[in-house]
Amino acid sequence: MKITVLLKRREVLSRFFYPGNLTRLFLIFVIAGFYFSCARIPYQQVPAQPIVRVGIFEGQDEIDFKPLNSFLVLGRKKGEKFSLSETGLWRAKIANSAPAPSVYRILFVQTFQKERAEKVLHKFRSQNIRVELITAGDALYAGNKAIVDRKNYRVVLAKDFDNERQAAAYLATTPRLAGGKVVREKMGPAHGFITLVSPSGKTLVIENALRITKSPVVLKNVRVGQGFQWERTEDRTFTGEMEFRIDASGKLTAVNVLTMDNYLRGVLPGEMTSSFPLQALKAQAIVARTLFLYNFNRKHPDEPFDVCDDVHCQSFVGIGQDAPSIRKAVWETKGFVLTYDHRLCSTPYSALCGGHTENAENVWNSDGEPYLVGVFDVLKNEELLRAFDLSKEANVKKWIESRPAVNCNAALMGDPHFSAYSDKYFRWQEKYSAKELGQIIEEKTGEQMGALLDIVPLRRGVSGRIIDLQVIGSAASFTLHNELNIRRALARKTLYSACFVVDKIPAADGRVQKFILKGAGWGHGVGMCQIGAGMMALQGKSVGDILAHYYRGTRITKFY
Repeated sequence: MKITVLLKRREVLSRFFYPGNLTRLFLIFVIAGFYFSCARIPYQQVPAQPIVRVGIFEGQDEIDFKPLNSFLVLGRKKGEKFSLSETGLWRAKIANSAPAPSVYRILFVQTFQKERAEKVLHKFRSQNIRVELITAGDALYAGNKAIVDRKNYRVVLAKDFDNERQAAAYLATTPRLAGGKVVREKMGPAHGFITLVSPSGKTLVIENALRITKSPVVLKNVRVGQGFQWERTEDRTFTGEMEFRIDASGKLTAVNVLTMDNYLRGVLPGEMTSSFPLQALKAQAIVARTLFLYNFNRKHPDEPFDVCDDVHCQSFVGIGQDAPSIRKAVWETKGFVLTYDHRLCSTPYSALCGGHTENAENVWNSDGEPYLVGVFDVLKNEELLRAFDLSKEANVKKWIESRPAVNCNAALMGDPHFSAYSDKYFRWQEKYSAKELGQIIEEKTGEQMGALLDIVPLRRGVSGRIIDLQVIGSAASFTLHNELNIRRALARKTLYSACFVVDKIPAADGRVQKFILKGAGWGHGVGMCQIGAGMMALQGKSVGDILAHYYRGTRITKFY
């Protein structure tokens, strides 16, 4: 049996470490006896808490940045330490580079469950098919204690292919490999040189990776909210340390390396404003910390960072919007997480549920977590509201066309300043001509359906969010699945939520001339409703009350 333990899909990434607080433990065994060591650069001591790596830029030819003070540049090689003090706008750019070498392989399973991987491995071996079990993964440390040790296991065919077409042809003509899929595997690190250009034009060239420390750094033109209504670019300020490195494509990646507390100081104002009540901010701190730990090595297992800075992971805005209330919420919840049956919870949240949260299994391919169930966002008379079945079309229409007395209806509390943005999302409308909506759907889905004739909800979740939507065209019809796919397919950017009903204005020939989408809420609706949490806090509810309401049966636990 051939078993290989690798770092991040066969790519041995050169990492930087904090002494006395090793933030990652990598198990690296080498297929043919070769050994690649992780480069280490001495750093200052840090508190006994996890170190977080946040991806800010990927795939760039150059990145403009502005250190706010004198700063140090540290390279991977021994003695590469440069003290710099020139103020103004600096630029990091690729001098020359080569992408990571790669091959194509046939993957049969990728899982966090070793037993499942071994079962698949033995199945193919019993048929005399040569396969490999590859183990990759990271451990996350707080001080000297590993608090998350997450490995993933992959079973692949023990055969490399030069290109995707070659691998696909082999798969298609080998019936015994049915169920496999072609994947691209990195076989080693990228290589190149990064040039730093000072405001006066002086240059410093460093191989592969460097880190800027001893000063906050402003990154210019950070892309925010890609694919959503608030998409834009803006300058952002980051504390901790800023790493520039050659990524697998041979381009530049920028990674902010900082402590968990400082990471949360950038997430809370990105996800809530600092003017939210303290108990709501504390709830946000706990679920953000828990979500990071739960998702560690899940969402970006093949990247040189743990999380990205956008809503795909959690919105991270750096240190520029820090405030005393943010620091207090982070400090007073330090090390606390949400658990269920003594295990870390998945703790998604959304901006505004519209009055009812959603079951996780109706939004993602989840395991149906018992604590991620949809609830009416009310503190009283919930039993009466449960009789109001929002999976039924008639009920959903009444629900959306009303303004029920729920926590996230900020108007009931006088529209406090922290919720000023929320009213337009609590109940909303989007209007399209049939031609315009048809063009959007074709553009987003790639389906050629002819003229748009109708859109019909087929199935809804417990919150009224659409799970399956039929699109009927003059030339073809098809069904959209998944609430985010539906939201993206029916808008230039993304619809606020999938909880909507469709009003249709007919033309003289009886066809639909105009579609009016009337909706409720902003976001997927799973877990905590942020506006609802703020309103609960205003009503005197504690962080414990808030989390118990949105994540049923969970406990707040000291994790590190």
